[in-house]
Formats: sequence, structure tokens, C-alpha cells
Amino acid sequence: MIRRRRRQAPLLELDRDSSGRSLPGVVAVMVALAVLAMAGALLLDSAGGSWDAIGADRLLVQVDALP
Repeated sequence: MIRRRRRQAPLLELDRDSSGRSLPGVVAVMVALAVLAMAGALLLDSAGGSWDAIGADRLLVQVDALP
């Protein structure tokens, strides 16, 4: 006797409505933006470190007197 496996219900039922079908795309865009933000933060961190090594202790700020 051959038994057929019953089809299991999907873990996430994303096919029911249109919002569920667009969810993977939204998540992909959010991940891409997070990666860009992290890359920008790392770039600014390295730029700030090199700016500090150049001589940030010699920065001169001039404030004009009020009339």
C-alpha cells in the first residue's frame, strides 16, 4: 500500500493577499538600506579617524564679537 504524504500548510501564508506578496520585496529594500547605512557609518568612522590623526587638536575656531 502506497501512502501519499499530505501537503503541509506553509509556515507563512504569504499568498493570501497582495500585501503578503509584497512583503519579501519590502524586506529586501530594508536590508539594502541597512547595508548602505552601515557602509556609510564605517566610511565616516574611517574618515574621522584619519582626520583626527592629521591634527584635529590644532583646529582654530574664530568667533566674531557682537556689535
